[in-house]
Amino acid sequence: MKKKCLSFLLSLCIVLFSFSAFAQQDIEIKMVIDNPSVMVNGEETVIDVPPTILDGRTMVPIRFVAENLGAEVEWDGATRTVTIRMPDPHVLKEQLEIVQSELKELEETYHAKIQALEEQLESSKGEIAELQEIIDAMELEYAEKLQELEEKIETLEKLIEDLKEQLASGDNGGENGLLEETDPPVITLLNISEGQNIDEEITLKGDIEDESPIAFVRSKLGTHLLHEGRSIDGTITPSSFASGEYTLTVEAIDAFGNIGTKSIKVNIANTPQDEPLGLAAKVMDLSAMGQGSLLFSTITNNTSSYIEVLKIEVFDADGNLFEIMPGVGFAEVMLMQFEMKHLLIQKNDKISLPVAMDMEDSGRPPREFFRDWKIRVTVYDFIMQRELMLETIFIG
Repeated sequence: MKKKCLSFLLSLCIVLFSFSAFAQQDIEIKMVIDNPSVMVNGEETVIDVPPTILDGRTMVPIRFVAENLGAEVEWDGATRTVTIRMPDPHVLKEQLEIVQSELKELEETYHAKIQALEEQLESSKGEIAELQEIIDAMELEYAEKLQELEEKIETLEKLIEDLKEQLASGDNGGENGLLEETDPPVITLLNISEGQNIDEEITLKGDIEDESPIAFVRSKLGTHLLHEGRSIDGTITPSSFASGEYTLTVEAIDAFGNIGTKSIKVNIANTPQDEPLGLAAKVMDLSAMGQGSLLFSTITNNTSSYIEVLKIEVFDADGNLFEIMPGVGFAEVMLMQFEMKHLLIQKNDKISLPVAMDMEDSGRPPREFFRDWKIRVTVYDFIMQRELMLETIFIG
């Protein structure tokens, strides 16, 4: 029995020495014979089997000692065998190297992603600057047109006053001139009517009835000027306007400043292939840069109007609204990033914006991931003077 105990204690000392060499730290266990209170690194704990002296040998509870030194202890009652397993330094070192390698790979991957996003952000700054130049040009064009119209009004007012003086003085051919009349001109449109669908080019024709000479005539489709002169004229080309309802207005001013107006509602009816205001979807694969894919919205404006983008909504194949955060879409985040409150597309131009992203980097091909996603864009047409809704589905 003494030999067995001695052999066991010797083996335990070897194990403890090996563990201490591996851990490179001291674990202090203080025990008092027949006392269940034990101190482990200064902290007191109570064990169920206290150390004792048997046949002149000091015996300690092996499970408690071994487990506090980081070992696993198993007892096989059938064979009455105790198995103690200590960590293998070589295996642990290999595991540590694997984890360190994974950490390094993770850092490199995310650094690459961050760098790619920074490059993309820098590229977008150029596009935003270009959009700002377009807005500045539009504002300048608006100011120039406003000044031009104000000068026209001033010229027309002077012309009307001159005509009034001529008519009152008899310089118009009469002996005693004409008395000022107050009836406005009566306008009749001959080749277009209320609610008419316009699907091909048409030039306005009409008559103006008035007792005095006509000084000025203007025709407009929405806010778009078709013609200015002394008679009814102006050509409507459907492919220059977004399909929808417009107000066609003809105004006539006579020599005494009386204004006659004729307004009707007409519909521009383009075929789908001739529609000048369009919406399309495309995808971009960023897997080569270690990122997920992007869904882009391309809005094309081949009309004669300026178009303002009011809202962009994206829905996945199940009809769920895609948002970066509650109430905020991908495009809105970009516009907020660059402090843009208005997104205008000038006539005969287009713009592409990222509107959704494979946020979880699913690894699926972009055409498969975004298949059947729907993009809905709400815009404002400055000629039509109302909102329009465009929709498209990415079919993959």
